[in-house]
Amino acid sequence: MAEQAAPGTGFSFTKICVDDLERAASFYAGVFGMKEWSRHESPTIQEIMLKSSDAPAAPTLVLMKPIPAPAIVIGTGHGPIGMIVADIDDVVARTLKAGGKITKEPYGMAQLGIKVAFVEDLDGHAVELVEMVSR
Repeated sequence: MAEQAAPGTGFSFTKICVDDLERAASFYAGVFGMKEWSRHESPTIQEIMLKSSDAPAAPTLVLMKPIPAPAIVIGTGHGPIGMIVADIDDVVARTLKAGGKITKEPYGMAQLGIKVAFVEDLDGHAVELVEMVSR
């Protein structure tokens, strides 16, 4: 059996590099309803922290831009950002309207009781959309 984590330990945030912080924040706000939680700036990095909830412990998506900013290269060392959505078709439409791309149209996975789609944000980061439906 796995050892218990220390109290207060848990998933907190994911960071992604973006070319334009304001444009990326606008995309995630417009498509997913995320809200700016805070900002951080130093001589070597700029960050905008976004949350889907006002709860301080809610997971955070951190948009980051190193200074100087290298070219963004999307690699294979991670999977997509996962988002639970209420209406997958609406989120797909908002993604397109905001300038994102659809990489896999919505499809059902009845055995799991979900609909799934895959999109890309303005910097090419993959986002997996999951809508809970009845089994």
